[in-house]
Formats: sequence, structure tokens, C-alpha cells
Amino acid sequence: MAARTVTQMTANEKNDGKPINIHWFRNGDLRLHDNPALTHTISSTSPNDNFLAIYCFDPRVFSAENNTTPFGFQKFGVRRAQFLIDCVTDLRTSLKENGNELLVAYDTPENVIEKILCKSNAQSMVCCQEEVASEELAVDKSVKRILKKHKGTLKTIWGSTMYDPLDLPYDGGFNGIPDVFTPFRNKVEKNCDIGKPLPSPKIPASLL
Repeated sequence: MAARTVTQMTANEKNDGKPINIHWFRNGDLRLHDNPALTHTISSTSPNDNFLAIYCFDPRVFSAENNTTPFGFQKFGVRRAQFLIDCVTDLRTSLKENGNELLVAYDTPENVIEKILCKSNAQSMVCCQEEVASEELAVDKSVKRILKKHKGTLKTIWGSTMYDPLDLPYDGGFNGIPDVFTPFRNKVEKNCDIGKPLPSPKIPASLL
């Protein structure tokens, strides 16, 4: 899958001093439609902001030496990797059809984001889908450290379940869910509605 490197992108980037709103696509939201995080990024992007969409093949996951968990399980097999490549390719096509580009990099998200923000002196934002697993949360912390250096912010938006945690009839959202399914189902069906899928947002002009 051909893609310009981050170095090539930053060398040609429009250094106009505007803030950059970066949407960081992760493995669970590689689509334009029904994407709460992408919708938030774009709704937060004013005409005075630049918009950039990125996806990172993180070497901490996508490399032979890092392809097993501490318990010896394989993180990515050949078929799963090919499926992900197909999804990213389809996402790039969808963005191009909407007048935008997807910056694809084989690097850690924190490295990619820092290289981008080095070209802008304005306060910028990175938005992505909220994750819950330990490795993803560790990456979030690394990204926050980079953004703090550049006076930027990281905004995470939930979008992984049919029900929004804030809508659940339990104190503490997910933390209050009972261990048995039937009581959960009965209470949720009576008190919650599944939200309608979000339409694809209008994509701003590309920074690339």
C-alpha cells in the first residue's frame, strides 16, 4: 500500500500557523460513517483550523519481534494483518472520494504526531476512539506526553458499543454492570435506546 512518509508530508505541509486537528484512526474505527470520534474531530474543526487524518502501523504490534504477547500468544496473523490492510486501503479510498487524504505511517503514533506538530506553533488537538486495553492506554499516555510538549490536547471519544456507557442505568457506567446477563438485559431494554448510526460527516479539505 503506497503512502507518503511523514518526513515527506511535513516537508510539504502548509505551514500557515493554523492549529491542526488530527484525527487518529485506530483499528476499531476505520470508517467514515457511524464514527463518533471522527464526527467530533470534524465538528471541532473551524475554518481557521487545518484537518489531518492519520493511521499508524505501530512497530510495537506490527513487527516480527513484537508479534507475541507476554503469554506467548500471537498478536497478528497473516489473515488478520491482510484484513487490516484492506480496511486501511478502503478508508484511504473513501477519504480520497471526499477530497481528503489519509497519512499512513509505519511508526509509533507519538512519533508521527510529534513530527506533524513540529511544523505548527499553534495549539492543536488529536482526537481518536477511546480504548480500554492496557497496551492502547499506554500509547495514549505517550501521545499525551508529546502533546503536552506542544501545548496540544488528546480527546478520546467512546464508540465501541451499541449502548453509550453514559446512557446505562448504572452508577459508574460499565463499572456498575451486573455479572449476570439477564438482569442487565432486562434493565437496559427498559431504560435505554440504541442510538441511530451516525452519517458520514462532511470531510474538510486535506492538509496534505
